[in-house]
Amino acid sequence: MPDRQLPYLPFPDFLAGLDVLAADPPRMVNNACWSDVSGLESKASLLCAALRFLELISPTGESLPALLKVINRNTRSAALADSLQTAYPFVKVQDLQTMPLHRLKKIFREQMQGTTSMWRKALSFYLKAAAEAHLKLHPRLEPRAPRGRRVRAEPARNDATPHPIFPIATVLLEAGGTVQLVLTHQSFDQLTPSELQLVSAAALLLKRRKPPRSEQRYPKAVTRKAD
Repeated sequence: MPDRQLPYLPFPDFLAGLDVLAADPPRMVNNACWSDVSGLESKASLLCAALRFLELISPTGESLPALLKVINRNTRSAALADSLQTAYPFVKVQDLQTMPLHRLKKIFREQMQGTTSMWRKALSFYLKAAAEAHLKLHPRLEPRAPRGRRVRAEPARNDATPHPIFPIATVLLEAGGTVQLVLTHQSFDQLTPSELQLVSAAALLLKRRKPPRSEQRYPKAVTRKAD
């Protein structure tokens, strides 16, 4: 039987710990496996406890065949699903599709003797492990994506020196509106030869277009002054 202390470390740290073991799978797993890994050295005992609970290592730390499948990303989901069903007998996997969140909270509260934060962390670990194992969950049980830090949007700045705009060609459209070719943010002398050739070709194409009838100019009427 696995240790009765439910795993409650952050699940991303658990996955990181698995990746460390995958680099060089050890025969014996103990705290020394993560002693030189920044961010995990202080959680080594929690990692070992989680591996024992999931029956991936023996009570003495010996690596079990299931561990090799879990640390392999290609077989991780299926192996983790098997471990969850064995290690959490009080949760029926087939009920997770219809089980409401409050009921699962009650189950973990009864199983995890400790503070509220402890059983909440244990529940979070389980749900994220279930998602990693591709178990079907009720929509209310699916782990939420981590929220990014909110950054206050800075007000738009009115630059004292606006970017230069160089009109090149403008064409009136028969249905209304215009097509305009402009150069912004730099001057012509900053263009490369190929860019100059492109701009010239585009301008020539626009200028060759015949103006619509409404654009044709007629002589203005002359009004004579009364004698």
